[in-house]
Amino acid sequence: MEQESLFATSPRADQLRPKSLDKLVLEPKLKNQIEKIWSRLEGGYTPNLILYGPPGSGKTSFAYLYGQRVKGDFETLNAVETGVKDIRRVSDLAKSRMAHTQTRTIVFVDEVHRLNRSQQDVLLPLIEKGVFAFVGATTENPSFYLNSALLSRCLTLHFESHSLDSLKKIAHVFFESLSAGSGELRDGTGVDFLTNESLDHLLVWCDGDARRLISELEYLSEIHKWSEFQDNRVALDLAGLKEDLSTSTLRMDRSGDQHYSLASALIKSLRGSDIDASLYYCARMLEGGEDPRFIVRRLVIFASEDIGNADPRALMLATSSHEAVAILGMPEARIPLGQLVVYLASAPKSNSSYLAINNAINCVKETGSIEPPKHILNAPTKWMKQQGLGEGYQYPHNFPKGWVDKAYLPKAIEDKIFYKSKGAGFEKQMDEYTKWRTSIKDGDSR
Repeated sequence: MEQESLFATSPRADQLRPKSLDKLVLEPKLKNQIEKIWSRLEGGYTPNLILYGPPGSGKTSFAYLYGQRVKGDFETLNAVETGVKDIRRVSDLAKSRMAHTQTRTIVFVDEVHRLNRSQQDVLLPLIEKGVFAFVGATTENPSFYLNSALLSRCLTLHFESHSLDSLKKIAHVFFESLSAGSGELRDGTGVDFLTNESLDHLLVWCDGDARRLISELEYLSEIHKWSEFQDNRVALDLAGLKEDLSTSTLRMDRSGDQHYSLASALIKSLRGSDIDASLYYCARMLEGGEDPRFIVRRLVIFASEDIGNADPRALMLATSSHEAVAILGMPEARIPLGQLVVYLASAPKSNSSYLAINNAINCVKETGSIEPPKHILNAPTKWMKQQGLGEGYQYPHNFPKGWVDKAYLPKAIEDKIFYKSKGAGFEKQMDEYTKWRTSIKDGDSR
């Protein structure tokens, strides 16, 4: 039998959307949560939902199934193109349907994080009064982008990236759809036009994104002519697959969740002195297209905040790397970045200086502008000298050990201690000097 055209006008991913909840591939915890909601929908319970998760995790497929389950009219808006007029239009439609046919309306807003504050404010009373059931989908953390009033009126469902096992199930759905019975499975893991090794590589490459997986399988089956594979039984091996795949599919958004999440993972791995994890997250950011200048700026901060005087060379290397990254650009910038990451992860850690400056700033905020002791104030004029400014100042270098026991803090806070050493790395030597210095009595020549 001749192979029919593989593709209709709509994308394969859209054609293969599951028609029932049991066909929707989700991680067990989320599926459990959804099934509990599902069991209550028949009784008229229609919660407003925020669907949060990465691309290709099943949010839109679930939204359509939700609309079918509620048995209402489904209206779709994309937040990028939506204005207040559009929201009022679907609101009027929903009111009209309810008045004339007693039919509920479900309004699905894709990329809901792109709604501005005024648009969100228009939604609030409509959701509150139950004019329609609201479902919003977002790839960004809703607590960052949606106002608290809107969030409080919605149940948030967290969709996660698909596991390799989940992606494999979805791949099988695609294979079976190529033609009735012609996509014969081999060993339960693949089909003849992809070797098992090729399929396994493709699943990793898709990075948890089911839509990307189906789109890529669609592309591969088209360019390599599925009918030829049927006739010749020649499978696409790993080398051939790699030639056909684009260079990078890593999820990375310079202003979104991945941007901040991976930066956080990098810093916390450095703080935990895990060299390999630190290198991994740095590589993830670079391969995802992150600006290397952003990464190195974070590392300069880390060198001072988390290492500080435990190893003063860390900040020197970090600032040198900052310059090197600016000069080189990618891909060479990865080299000084890798060197810096290894050094920072290996270095002793102390945030003593970081805490000290914060303590001092807090004290200033609490106590205001207290006058410093007069003996350390400048007196460039005769009148200022007559006021006692600079009187009694003792120049430390005039003393044998370069130090003199004098008070420098204002009288009101003279007992304050902002800096507490942790004795890490080079701080030990600083502590030894401090102990030696403070053991000398005023004027002692030892």
